[in-house]
Amino acid sequence: MNEKRYDITLFPTYVLEKAFAKVKAVGSATAMIAILNKQELSIANIGDSGFLVIRFKNGEPYCPHKSKEQQHAFNIPYQLSQLPTQADLEILRKQGKLTEMAKLKQVLRKKNNVCQDSPDAADDYTIELKDGDIIVSATDGVFDNLF
Repeated sequence: MNEKRYDITLFPTYVLEKAFAKVKAVGSATAMIAILNKQELSIANIGDSGFLVIRFKNGEPYCPHKSKEQQHAFNIPYQLSQLPTQADLEILRKQGKLTEMAKLKQVLRKKNNVCQDSPDAADDYTIELKDGDIIVSATDGVFDNLF
């Protein structure tokens, strides 16, 4: 049998899942992980940051690959989120940060309105690169303002 074997650690979604499982800090973020293995680029992207590949044909640039934005609604991107626990709130209370504690309690009461995405919501891409390709990875701030 000529069975092809894959190293699971080369899958960006696997790396994203493992990394997110270790997060203890409260907050949220979009995320992108890219792994280059020889000429193959594998990407896991969640949210409105992203990438594009610029390639040249007859000296003219074109874009054969571009990530798509992931948004629940306008200006509400998919994002990995870690909501505060009761222990986090207790720490804030002990530090005298009552305003911050009140804001976090308000978020927790409206938990149904908070977008909490997990790494498995990430879009996966696999791209065969060619010599001369340019890869641009950027936040939505770049892609929203540069054309």
